[in-house]
Amino acid sequence: MRRFAAIIVLCILTLTVLAPFNVADRVVGSEPQHPVPAGEFVDGTKVLQEGDIPASNIIAELGRHLCFGIQFATYARTNHGALEITWRQGKDLDQWAIRSVRLKDNEFKYFCPSKGIAAGQKFEIAITGVGIKSGHAPTAWLTADTRLGVAAMNGADQKRSLSLRFASIREVSPQHIMALDGGAYFFGWLVSVLISVAALLAMRPPALS
Repeated sequence: MRRFAAIIVLCILTLTVLAPFNVADRVVGSEPQHPVPAGEFVDGTKVLQEGDIPASNIIAELGRHLCFGIQFATYARTNHGALEITWRQGKDLDQWAIRSVRLKDNEFKYFCPSKGIAAGQKFEIAITGVGIKSGHAPTAWLTADTRLGVAAMNGADQKRSLSLRFASIREVSPQHIMALDGGAYFFGWLVSVLISVAALLAMRPPALS
């Protein structure tokens, strides 16, 4: 009975390899030049950045599917409260609320405007701390690369930019995974599963003393 339970658990775990996931294909972004943290986003703290999206054929072609990513930092701790993220470009306005606990240290968190992102136009990104106390607040990285604008924190010019990426988000489906390397990846995965199942079936139960 335990053997078959182990086989079922093995199959469930191996199937997670085929679970769909998203990949961010970077189109444009700031470089990590002399990065520094912006400081804790405690309740009421607002970071505002205005910038320009480069005018390029790639951005124009992918614009409807583009998202922007902000590189947050958690100070390697679990934080509380939430952040309100606002995107504005022309007359288009989008807002998101995200719990601080969902942010991962030093990773980019992506947000996808409902009408996409237009090439060659100005944009505005705002981050506001909501209900967060010092010692439990996340932050975001700032970079000396200001090609995508300059950030202001509570109205004070930081002379640096938020660490930003603009990317096309695509889903990698099980069909895509099975087709990798002409199906070689899926074949190798399947053989590994079969070998593992065979090994479990071949195991003898421990002798009773």
